[in-house]
Amino acid sequence: MNLLQHIAQSRNLLRKSELKVADHVLLDPAAVMHSSMADLAHSVGISEPTIVRFCRAIGCTGFQDLKLKLAQSLAAGASFGQFAIHEDDSVADYSLKIFDTTLHTLMEVRENLDPHALQMAVTAMAGANRVEFYGFGASGAVAADAQHKFFRLLLTAAAYSDPHMQAMSAV
Repeated sequence: MNLLQHIAQSRNLLRKSELKVADHVLLDPAAVMHSSMADLAHSVGISEPTIVRFCRAIGCTGFQDLKLKLAQSLAAGASFGQFAIHEDDSVADYSLKIFDTTLHTLMEVRENLDPHALQMAVTAMAGANRVEFYGFGASGAVAADAQHKFFRLLLTAAAYSDPHMQAMSAV
């Protein structure tokens, strides 16, 4: 399991302030990898000692170790880095590897899904006057797709991929 997967699975074990760091790391690991501890602390709105505590909570010896493990995770590939690709792989081999990885990921989600948290999210969304989806980079298309799906359910929704629009809509 790479560091990003470990952080995602460890979220429920983290303190509130550490959770802010985890969410920031998961949102943009490449940016965190290239930032200083002071810059990260400022971006997240927490103290540098909190970042050190977060690093230790997820099994890193410190911030530099976090950055090294992030680099390794990103080099391995975020989506389909769990399987090896070989020159002699056929299209059928690729297909099986992709499907197996996708099924494995879905099973992990099922095993780690908190039914109570899911029910709370459903209740909150069902009672909302408007639901907003935010996406960064390629996730902007995912946000737009979610908006479309909510429109089809006759629910008021909006999707924003521009950071300035996201900030203004969140007020």
